[in-house]
This record gives sequence, C-alpha cells and structure tokens, in this order.
Amino acid sequence: MGKIKRVVIITIATALFTSQLAGCSDNNKESLQKIETASSKSQNQQNQQGGNKDKDSSSEVVTTLPGEDIAGAIGEPVVYKDSVTVSLDRVHEVGKDGKGSSYYVFVFTIKNDTPEHITVKTIYNFELYNQDKLLDGALLSSRAATNALRAIKDISVFKDMVLAGTTMTGYIYAEAPSDFTEMKVSFYPNKEKTGDTISFSFTRDDISPIN
Repeated sequence: MGKIKRVVIITIATALFTSQLAGCSDNNKESLQKIETASSKSQNQQNQQGGNKDKDSSSEVVTTLPGEDIAGAIGEPVVYKDSVTVSLDRVHEVGKDGKGSSYYVFVFTIKNDTPEHITVKTIYNFELYNQDKLLDGALLSSRAATNALRAIKDISVFKDMVLAGTTMTGYIYAEAPSDFTEMKVSFYPNKEKTGDTISFSFTRDDISPIN
C-alpha cells in the first residue's frame, strides 16, 4: 500500500512539473514570437529609413549639363577660366561623297595651363551642329577619317590628351552636308566636371584651302 501511494505521488508531481514546463514553453514561444515581430518591425523601419536616405541623397545630385556656351570666332583664341585657351585655326573641306555630303577637318590649338592633363578626343570632347541641329554621328565617319589622313600631313588627329602646361595643335574630322549655310563646332574643355562648351560658328566662306 505504501508503495502504491509513493507511485501515485510521484506520478502527480511529474504531471504538475510537466505542465509547468509546457506553460513555460508556451510562454517562451510567445516571448520569442514577440521578439521576432519587434525585430521584423525594426528591420522594416530601418529599410524604409534607408530607402528615404537614398531618395534624399539622389535628390541632392545636381547635374551640371547643360553648361555655359561660350562663342568664339575662327582664328581668335578663347580663354576658358584662365586655364585653357582654345582656338579654331581653320576649317578645310577634304572630299565629297557625291551624294550631298562632304568631309571636313577642323584644326584646333589648345593650351592647357591647368596642373592636370585634359582629355581631348574627337568623339568625346566635340559636337557638330548644322543650323543649331546636332549632327549625330558626324564625328564617327570612317570616310571622313580616311580623307583627313590623306589630306593633312603636318599635324595629327586629337585622340588622347593635352598634358598639363603644354600646347597642342591637332584636328578633328566630320562628315556633314555640302550645301550648309552655317555650322557650329563645339568643344568641351572639361567634360568630366562641367557642361561648358566653347563654340565656333562658320559658313562656307570660312573654309580655307589646304596649303
């Protein structure tokens, strides 16, 4: 009889202990769920704040294009911000395709008085306009390049950079209408930092023969 009582008592105690553990387990689950929920909310808030920061920072980005367009005349140097001097020395016609287009060469002299090298490449730093309309692809013409190489022997095409403290004379080439009234060639003196351009307008009367 004593043994039976002890078994009953142990069984009851075990049941009570197991019930308490189950209660604790349920409480722990609830606590864990609360922590996870709070953590999820916090993460979402941080993501939203991060997104807002990205939006704020992107709204602070200021584009410099378009910049100031400085007008120049053929043969007259233009000084840009006391650091770069540019002149369009002459314009040559070096051939025609017989279908209304001609090949042109523009000879520039660029003096770099800055402490840094400046990039000067035909398709990067220059643009050509006919009656204020951009001639897309005019500076990419392989036929203009070929005719320029045949005609111009004393100077080279601009294809790299003008070193700090140096002066360079070179040319760019283009394919454009033969019967134009007025065209404009524009040069970006510092395209990496500004949209400023130096532009030279010319007519057919300004085209000079190759010596």
